[in-house]
Amino acid sequence: MSSQPSPSSELLNYIRMARRGVLIMLYIIPVNILLLLIFITLVALTENPLLSLLYYLLDAIIVLFMVIYGAHLQQRGIRGIGWSYNNSTLIKDTGSLFWYWVIYAVIPLFGLIFLGFKMADIAEDLYNMFNIKEFNTAISRWEWSAYLAIVFGIGYIIAVFAMYNTYKGLDKALKSVTLQ
Repeated sequence: MSSQPSPSSELLNYIRMARRGVLIMLYIIPVNILLLLIFITLVALTENPLLSLLYYLLDAIIVLFMVIYGAHLQQRGIRGIGWSYNNSTLIKDTGSLFWYWVIYAVIPLFGLIFLGFKMADIAEDLYNMFNIKEFNTAISRWEWSAYLAIVFGIGYIIAVFAMYNTYKGLDKALKSVTLQ
């Protein structure tokens, strides 16, 4: 007898993987704030200007690792959801998702423009598949984050809310697939 996982368990694993990738992306902001507070405290205590260089190097390494790992999980998970539902549009949309996240990490201003529109397309595909309103909200928030990427802070704040709505949508998709 074969111990092949059922398609529903594979789908659950893909949804969990995509959800975990989005959650890692949400953790980037608190990690940056924590590193900044540690840096400010160390500079105030030691008055050593070389700590600023250490801060930027440490921040770049940690954030780049989080982006690469989170983007990898998110791309594999969303692509797997597309495979499970035989949705060629979703599979095609995730093709460059990893690289848009890397561009976002390296050049945030331009990366958010590309990433916002790509994630809006993916959220629209997920909304059409699962009919969960959080994905519908995420579509408009991802688009607004791309439009307002030029206004430095506003686009990033909206992107956080878009990531949160994407996470909540994946969470509800996981619950709906579990109940089937």
